[in-house]
Amino acid sequence: MVDDALQLLAKMIDKGISPNIVTYNSVVQGLCNFGRWKDTKDLISEMMDHNISLDVITFNILVDAFCKEGLVKEAEDIVEIMMQRNVAPNTVTYNVLIYGYSLVGQINKVRKLLDSMPGRGLKPCIISYNSLINGYCKQGKVEEAWRLFLEVPHKGLEYTVVTYNTMLHGLFGARRCADGLKLFQDM
Repeated sequence: MVDDALQLLAKMIDKGISPNIVTYNSVVQGLCNFGRWKDTKDLISEMMDHNISLDVITFNILVDAFCKEGLVKEAEDIVEIMMQRNVAPNTVTYNVLIYGYSLVGQINKVRKLLDSMPGRGLKPCIISYNSLINGYCKQGKVEEAWRLFLEVPHKGLEYTVVTYNTMLHGLFGARRCADGLKLFQDM
């Protein structure tokens, strides 16, 4: 399927149709989804050859792909390149990094990222908190997860089904059944 997209992209260029950033981002996303890193790198080079500036979406696709592979250092490198090119990371960028660090168990780094967002003019959203709550629970730090859970409404955010499920799973996994049952009843 991705090969078809690459062929279509080549045909467009051959016929004098200039693909835009949306077209390129779609193909970059497909390549990343299938772990085709060399093709991704080649396509990024092609974009630059055609004077297509990488945007925040392009960078977020790359950061997300590396984080999902557990390659958080490489994701950080992409964010550095992003900033060098004067493309400001957004809330999605931070959420992806938060997810990536949670995935590899670097919870302290996650908390620092979350706390640094307001200083960069970004407001953490419920996805930011859900990722950190999940990370704490997976590391058995249910008390920290619970404290963070209680912060959410004070940040002007509302719990989602994901927030409740994550916290319930953490509480029951830690054998805090009474707390889990109370939370369930309070929902």
